[in-house]
Amino acid sequence: MEATGILKLRVILDKDNAEKLILPSCPNSVQALIDEIKSRLNFTFDFRLQFHDPDFDNALCNFFKIEDLPAIASVKVVRLVELDRISTSTDDTILQTERGEVNFLPSYPSGETRESLKTRRLEMVEEFKKTSAERDIPLIHQHMMRTFALRREEIVTTSPPVSELKDRWPALFHDTQLIGLYKKRKTGRVGERMEQLLLAYGKQDKNDIYATRTAALAGLPMYLKEDSSEIFKTCKDEIEFYEATIALVADVDEEEVPGGVPFSPRQVFIVLEDQVVMTHHSWTDALVCLFGLIYALHLNYPEKCTGFFEFIQVVLLKLDDERKQLKPKLQTLKNELV
Repeated sequence: MEATGILKLRVILDKDNAEKLILPSCPNSVQALIDEIKSRLNFTFDFRLQFHDPDFDNALCNFFKIEDLPAIASVKVVRLVELDRISTSTDDTILQTERGEVNFLPSYPSGETRESLKTRRLEMVEEFKKTSAERDIPLIHQHMMRTFALRREEIVTTSPPVSELKDRWPALFHDTQLIGLYKKRKTGRVGERMEQLLLAYGKQDKNDIYATRTAALAGLPMYLKEDSSEIFKTCKDEIEFYEATIALVADVDEEEVPGGVPFSPRQVFIVLEDQVVMTHHSWTDALVCLFGLIYALHLNYPEKCTGFFEFIQVVLLKLDDERKQLKPKLQTLKNELV
C-alpha cells in the first residue's frame, strides 16, 4: 500500500480478543508497524506479526514486507516465545516425554542441509551482537523458523545447558474465572493464604488486566495445594537471583509482599540453571516466557508444581490434545471452569 494512506487494522490477540487500530499513515517497515502497535496498545512483550493475505483467500501468512499489507487489514500478534512451536516439515519423528506431551523431531526443511542450517544459526548469533535497533528482525524470524528442526534436534537429543543454548540460540531468550473459584477456598491453611492473596488483589486497580492475571496465576498453585515458594520468589538482594534451577524472582520495594504476590515489581527475573536469562516488568509476561522456555528447552517441570504447569499446558494453552485423562484435581478444576 502507499505510505501516505490511512491504515485501518484489526489487531488479533487471541481467538477471543482483538483491538481496532487506525494509523494516519502506513509505517515504512514491518518493524516500525510492530513498534507502533506495541506503543499504542501498551504491549510489554516482543512479538512478530502474521496477516490475512488476500492472495490466499485471507489465510494467515507470515508478514515480512510492509507493501503486502492492504489499507484495511487484520494482523495477528504472535509472541516470540511461541516460535519454537512452529514446525516447517510434515515428516516428523515423535517422542513422548515425561510431561506427557508429544514432542517432534522434524526433518530438515526442503532444500536445507545441516550445514546450511548451521550457517543460518551463526547469522542469527551475529545479528544479536548488534544493538536492538540494528538487528534484522525479519531475517531472525525467518531463520528461527527454518532452523526449528536443527534446534529441536539439538535440545532433545543432547540436552545442552541453558548457558550454552543462550549463546547458540539467543533469539530463544529475547521475551476472572479463577478468581471466583479462589473465593470459595477460605478454610484451613490454604484458605488463609488464599484470603491474603484476595485481600492484596482487592487493593489493586480492577481495570488493570495484569493485576487480575497475576492474582489468578499466582493463586493457582494454592488452589492445587502445591508449594510454589521455591519457584516464585521476591527479593531485594541480587545474590539470590542465581540460586535456583527454575524460578521467577520479582524485584520489589516492600520488605514483605502482601499475599506473597508481586503486583507491582520493579522487574521480574527469569532464572534457569542459576543464571538470569531474561527480564520483564510484568510478572505474568515473565511467567509466560518461563513456560515457553521450559517447553522449548525440553526441561522438566519443577517437581513441586507439576500440576500448575500441566494445567497451563493442557487446559490453558491446549498443547496436549492427545492426553486422554487429566489428574483428578486438574480435571476437577477444568470442569469448574467450563
